[in-house]
Amino acid sequence: IGLLVFNRVKETTDSKILPRVSATRQFRRAIELLGDNTRYRRFISMWSLLLIAGVATPFFAVYVQQQLGGSKAMIGVYLGVYTATNLLVNVFFGRISSKFGNSRIMIIASICGLIMSISVLLLSLIAVPMKIHAQTASYLLIPVFVLSGMRTSGIGVSGNSLMLDISPIPERSLYVGFTNSFLGIVLLATGLGGLIMNTFGFQVLVIVTIFAHGVTLIQGIWLQKSLRH
Repeated sequence: IGLLVFNRVKETTDSKILPRVSATRQFRRAIELLGDNTRYRRFISMWSLLLIAGVATPFFAVYVQQQLGGSKAMIGVYLGVYTATNLLVNVFFGRISSKFGNSRIMIIASICGLIMSISVLLLSLIAVPMKIHAQTASYLLIPVFVLSGMRTSGIGVSGNSLMLDISPIPERSLYVGFTNSFLGIVLLATGLGGLIMNTFGFQVLVIVTIFAHGVTLIQGIWLQKSLRH
């Protein structure tokens, strides 16, 4: 059904079509973009860090279950909360984006991720010393997945739109292609999150995400200011 609906979309014809060039030349031009376009360089580093900052999220429920004795049944609750939040917040983020710009949504997503990671780190530090009950620890993780859903929704709503805001119209296909290829490599690299946790521990992995979210917040604020001028 989704495919049938998508095929009903009528795309407008591009007003400016660049001459066809080789893949090698396209790659060289893409590399040049990183050096010439400061906004794009900040943008792609911000989005890359947001992907890296999400590496610890799959381990939140696992940590509470294995280390704090949380219930396995809560995993379904976390997934439901995450999905519902993602869907509901999409509507509000769309309105905020149209009114205040896509960079504002990226900033909100970074703040949500930062609060999420800090909350999990605090829980991991105080749960055992304060003898927090396993069921209580499981419930305390619910707001974390609300924030995770908001974070994911913010990235989804504003990511590609912000890239189009930055890229010149004749070069948009190049920006889109290079961005997706580059972020695909970054996404594959996030699989190292499990290795980091096994080697250095869960808390170190969460600290990495806190740092990444903090840097993305700074990048987002800079990008918002630059787009105003």
